[in-house]
Formats: sequence, C-alpha cells, structure tokens
Amino acid sequence: PSGHPNVTVRVGRATVIQITASPGGHHILGASESAMLDSRQVATGANFRQEQLEAMAVSADLPSVLQSTPGVALDLVNVGGSTTGERATAVFRGAPRDANTWTVDGVTLTDMSASGLFPRYFEFALLEEIQTVTGGPDIQQMTAGLGVNLVTKRGTNLFQGQGRAYLSDGASVGGDVQPLGGAHFDGAVDFGAEAGGAIVRNKLWYFGGLDGVSSDRTVLSANNIASHDFSRTSLLGKISLNAGRNALTGSVHTSGLDREGVGASALRAESALWNDDGRTTVLRVEDSAVLGANWFVTALAGLVDTGFTLNPDATGTAHVDSSGIFRDGFERVTADRSSKEARLNLTGYFGAHEIQAGGGYRSVSDSTRYVWPGGLVTAGSATPVTLMILPPDRDVSARANYTSAWVQDTISHGRLTANLGVRFDAQRGRNRESIAMANPLSPLVPAATFDGGDDGWKWRSLSPRLGVTYAVGRDQTMLVRASFSRYPDQLGLDRVQQSNPVAPIAGRQFEGSEMFAFVDANGNRVVDPG
Repeated sequence: PSGHPNVTVRVGRATVIQITASPGGHHILGASESAMLDSRQVATGANFRQEQLEAMAVSADLPSVLQSTPGVALDLVNVGGSTTGERATAVFRGAPRDANTWTVDGVTLTDMSASGLFPRYFEFALLEEIQTVTGGPDIQQMTAGLGVNLVTKRGTNLFQGQGRAYLSDGASVGGDVQPLGGAHFDGAVDFGAEAGGAIVRNKLWYFGGLDGVSSDRTVLSANNIASHDFSRTSLLGKISLNAGRNALTGSVHTSGLDREGVGASALRAESALWNDDGRTTVLRVEDSAVLGANWFVTALAGLVDTGFTLNPDATGTAHVDSSGIFRDGFERVTADRSSKEARLNLTGYFGAHEIQAGGGYRSVSDSTRYVWPGGLVTAGSATPVTLMILPPDRDVSARANYTSAWVQDTISHGRLTANLGVRFDAQRGRNRESIAMANPLSPLVPAATFDGGDDGWKWRSLSPRLGVTYAVGRDQTMLVRASFSRYPDQLGLDRVQQSNPVAPIAGRQFEGSEMFAFVDANGNRVVDPG
C-alpha cells in the first residue's frame, strides 16, 4: 500500500498526486481511458502550479509567466531580468487596459488610480499557483479583461525549508537583450529563503518566506546614460488552522521597492528623473466552513496599504532648456493609497445543481501631494528671454466604493453543463477635499480649495452570465464551449479625478500658476532687482 499523508485539498482546486508503481516481479497490464475534460469549467484561462512555475524557462516575474496565457499580449519582454520591476501593460482580446484585475489570495490588489496596470510588488518565489481568467461566465469576475489571482504558499504537516540565490550576468546575454526605451541590462541577483511546517499536526500550520531581487541597469534619457537600478524585498507570514468544520487562515505580507531612473524619455535629463521609493502591506483573514451536508461558505476580509514617493534625482528647481528638455529637477510626488475589502460566498450542492451566491464590498482611497521644489519652474530659449512659472503645491484626494452581489446555478446533465447567473455591481466615486496651496513667491497664486462634494460618479449594472459546455465523442475527448456574458467597466480614481479642478491631470499641470517672461541677462534663471 502507498500512503500520502500530506495532501492539501481545497474546494474548487485541482490536487495532483504522483504515484510510482513497483511491480515486484509480477506482470502488470496497464489500461487507461482517455483523459476526461472538466465539463463544469465554462470560463477560459490558465492555471500555473508551483512545479510548472519552477520548470518554465522564463524570468521569475509575473509578466513573463502571463505571456504563456492564450490571448494575452504584453508591451514588455523580460530577458534575464532586464525589465524586472517595470509595470507592464497587459491586453486581452481587445478589452481596455483598465478592465484587468489583480488579487493575491483573493484580496484585491488592483490599483484604482492606475487601473489595469500590473501590481507594483510581486513575490514570485513565494507563490504556490497563478490562476488566470480570460473569459466566460465566471460570476466572480466583474470585468471583461484579464483576471489574475496569486496564491501564496502555506505550511503542511511536513516541514520544508530552503534558501536560494541566482545570478544573471548581463554580459552573457547582452546580445539577446533589447529592452524597451534604450535600456542596458548589466545583471541581476534573485535571493530568498522560506520555511513551513506544523505547529500542531493536522491542526495548526505556519509558513514564512523572504523573497528579493536586485537588478543593475542603465537607461537612455535625453541622449544620456542614466542609472535604472531596481531592488525589491518581500516578506510573507501565514498561519492556517483546522478547527473541525472550519478552516481559518491569516496572513500578512509586506514589500519594499526602490527604482532609479523612472520617467526616462527624450525630454528628461538624468537630473530630472525620479527615484521611486515604494511600499505595500496586505493583511488577510479568511474562514471557510462546511454547513451541513450541502453547503460550503467562505468569508474573507482584507486590508491593503500602499504608497510611494517619486523623488527627483536633483534637488534644485526644474529648468526646461531651449530644446524642451527638463533638467536640474522635477516635480516630487508622494502618494498614499489604501483599500478595505470584505467578501462572502456561499456554495450549495443539490444533485445536478451547484448553486453559488455571494457578495462583496471594497472601499479605496488615494491621497497624493504634488510639489515643484523651490516653488518655480524656468524655461529658456535661444535668446536671453526666460519664462518663469510659479505653480502651487497640491494635495489631491479621492475615494471610491464598490458593492457587488451575484447568484449562479451550474446544472449538469450527462454530457451537458449549463451555467445560469446574474451579477449586480454598484460603483461610486467622489473627490474629497483637495487644496492648491498658495505660492509664497507670488501674490497671484493664492490658496484654493475644492470641497469634493457628494458622489459625483454613480454606476450601476446588472450583468447576465450564461455558459454551456458539451462533451463530444464516445470518450468525451473534445469539449465545446459557448458563453454570453455582459461586463461593466471599472470605475477608476483616475477617471473620478477628471472632475477635480485641483488635480494636475494631463494637459492642466500648471493651471492656477503665474507665468511671465523676463530677460535673463546673466543666465542665473532668477529675476534680479533693477
């Protein structure tokens, strides 16, 4: 007999067991049937388990893995870690970028101020599985874009621990590396350690892990070479408790990131590039319980706190030269973003019917400060005439709430499976009090306050989700799928802030500023007396 005492089984997840048969001198005749397809799976997508992630010949980051998902296109290609840490853009079958959603262990990480972009922090080596949804009538997927859930590792009865360090030498792959934007890759180090096991066998488990990466790069900006180094360190801790008919899980993970040379372009010199110093913390509590013989319920609560500071490389006042290139400094941006989330899902099994019902609530907020060092920007020309801009500093704030409810029935009858469901979403966004502060260098730039008012954005949508699968052939080796689904757009805070007159959105960064020209005879960029 063969025993497997450390098998983790979860509702809605596939569990793979490897069994090696020892014939012991006997003749064994093996017979097999054609692999049965999962006719209950109407949604499309791809799941990547830990053993697949370790075997994939790609860089250890999320964009590289998602390149293997059918229908997903990205704007960056990572060779040997050359673009690790960049926020790639993913597009799925023509859906808008802001339709993408990102979660970790079910907790939403989607940045509603930059909707659809990849999460800023991603601990690849601490993952057990990457789950993607790219279409179909999945009732818990709100939008039509790419949906990604990152499942982190957990402890089992078997103690396991490891450490690792990988070195990628840019010189050995330099001929193959052609990153976007004229960057040059010099090398990267990926390191980490993890351990997990049982505190009380069959009842209480723990897991802890460290994951980090450091990449040395340069980038071309305004025809000059600038540092584009990147580093990230992440910590994960998780406790799991089996309390009879309940399974409780609590986890916390935190990450810190540092990037240099952010914002490189033909119009920004190295001294005007940003150094990006960011953080994220995710707290999660989940309870799964069996209710009687037919019902299973999962409740989840999560808190996400993120933030970053974009500091210009130089601390002086920004200057735009006669070629239109920013030098000597740039705007400083400090952002604090947070979200709170709660979700409940109830599943019942009644013969040929699998009924799913649930709902969720998420609240997000964003407070950002914009400061031009010195309170001024100068712009030169081929003549001694110089333009001076005196902008206000700005504190901009907004928030949004997302409420959802859904119900779905999956009906199985022979080779036919049908999914019938409907989803309701209510999205509300409002600007909170925002301030344009007075510029002490000019009486013509007084303080101004926008109170934000009531919820200026209110979206409500009812989305039907219908799907059918049919297994074809005697051995059911082919599965035909068809679905009809409606998806709402995702209300981002970047959209909400378009109605905020204080927000420095594209095209009006210098609204409310004083501008004047003067003859800078001595070239010191200062209005001298007399």
